[in-house]
Amino acid sequence: MNNFDKFNSESSQIKVSLIVGCLIDDIKSFKRLLPSLDANSKNISEIICIISGIDSSIDVTLVDELKNLTTSNLIVLQFANVLLPGAARNIGISKSKNEFVAFIDVNTTPNANWLSNSLYIIMKNNLRGLFGKTTYLSSTVFERCFIAATYGFNPISTVPGTVASKSLIENVGYFIPSVRAGEDAEWIDRAIHFEKGLSSKDVIPLKYSNLKGRSLPELMKKWYRNYSSSTLDILLYEHQRYLYLGFFTSLVLTISFFWNWQIAGWNEDYYLYVPHISKIAFSALIALYVFVRGLVLPVRKGLKLYKENPLTLLLILSISFLIDVVKLFAFFDSSLKRVLRKYWLF
Repeated sequence: MNNFDKFNSESSQIKVSLIVGCLIDDIKSFKRLLPSLDANSKNISEIICIISGIDSSIDVTLVDELKNLTTSNLIVLQFANVLLPGAARNIGISKSKNEFVAFIDVNTTPNANWLSNSLYIIMKNNLRGLFGKTTYLSSTVFERCFIAATYGFNPISTVPGTVASKSLIENVGYFIPSVRAGEDAEWIDRAIHFEKGLSSKDVIPLKYSNLKGRSLPELMKKWYRNYSSSTLDILLYEHQRYLYLGFFTSLVLTISFFWNWQIAGWNEDYYLYVPHISKIAFSALIALYVFVRGLVLPVRKGLKLYKENPLTLLLILSISFLIDVVKLFAFFDSSLKRVLRKYWLF
């Protein structure tokens, strides 16, 4: 038996508890997900689905129908109150019976070999876990531009698709249960300090296509809600980035405003006098933003410039600008709430 057959044979013996958090409003998405989970059933001994927000007999009936849609061992935990993603995952971990757990999102679709491939990589490299990856799919020009402005087209490391041993989770710690967004990235940041090799280019990405049919206002509202409800500690680097950018922009504009006055004494014949310096500085900042946000970042995230036309690039830049404005307001909102709470005024 060669190494491939050995590791493949050993990984096929590993049984995994698959954990899925689901709001009752997303139960249709979960129904569509179940067939693709059956394709990975040789390694799944139980699917633990935590469904929250159940508040009617109709909801209960919808939940009861789930077991008829899968041949896997489906364990459904029902909650009347709405659970945030971290809280749902933590409950699933505590209820799981296997040493390895895997996470998935109801709005993602796994490849038939996703789980067996990840377990093979884990066995081959003697790891305690492996991050998942997600590729974001589009079906319209708008969706494509939105992905270019946000997630990008390259597969990114995500908690959905992640496989982890309980020993790793005990070292890393559970997910933060009280925030709406950002707890997954925060957990990934923690995990990389406890295990090397958690990210692999050979992971088969999940496919995310939940942007279909969503309008720009709806997506902006979601972006604002997620960022404003996340704690400062989770979005620490994001907030620092805004502070640095704000400081840099203010510094450039302040220097340009006072330059001719303080340095050149408004003497147009002085060699350090710069005509229209404020306009130049302001225009340069705008040009820098357009270049970085509209071209550099989308290209780094997988956008192929030679395939795009100017109108598409303009739409990407416009969406990027709107997202940045929304995130900026969310930053001020969350920061203000934090200050008010600190002084017992909120």
